[in-house]
Amino acid sequence: MPVDAALAETWIERWERQQERYAVEREERFTVVADVVEQVAGHRPRPLVADLGSGPGSLSARIAARLPEAEVLAVDIDPLLLALGRARHPGSPAGSRP
Repeated sequence: MPVDAALAETWIERWERQQERYAVEREERFTVVADVVEQVAGHRPRPLVADLGSGPGSLSARIAARLPEAEVLAVDIDPLLLALGRARHPGSPAGSRP
């Protein structure tokens, strides 16, 4: 289910705004999770990090930025959210997987 990049960006921005209202201190939570992932996997040469329930990849993108050598796998039951994430991050290694 390919999604146009501009349309994906619009929907992800709406998703992010909604999530910021729903999840208290969301950015702080993302920072803590990324800190833990970096502590556990950061010393490995090419760690595999699975983001379960990833939505459009908000946390996945932050972890990938923090650990550029890691393979970050975004997993979600909603194919539309995964398609939005793929459109926003077209260079991701899992870009062609459902």
